[in-house]
Amino acid sequence: MKEYNVSCKLYNDGNLISSSGSTDGGLIELDEQHYYFVGFENIDQVNLPDSINLTVEITGIPNDSGQKPLTALFNVDLDKEM
Repeated sequence: MKEYNVSCKLYNDGNLISSSGSTDGGLIELDEQHYYFVGFENIDQVNLPDSINLTVEITGIPNDSGQKPLTALFNVDLDKEM
């Protein structure tokens, strides 16, 4: 983690709904190998539909400018629980 800055973005149907990153305090270390992101936008206050198509984008940005960023994307379909 010392060699990379990490960012995480959440999208609903292509619209950005939350973002976070290691450089702005959004990455919390649980132990040496486990971390979690805290989004800066409060998703509870966003008017989301009952079902969302969530896209998660995680990017590792190397501190060495000679290396390229690494990006991972995955999709999750979620339904609200009532």
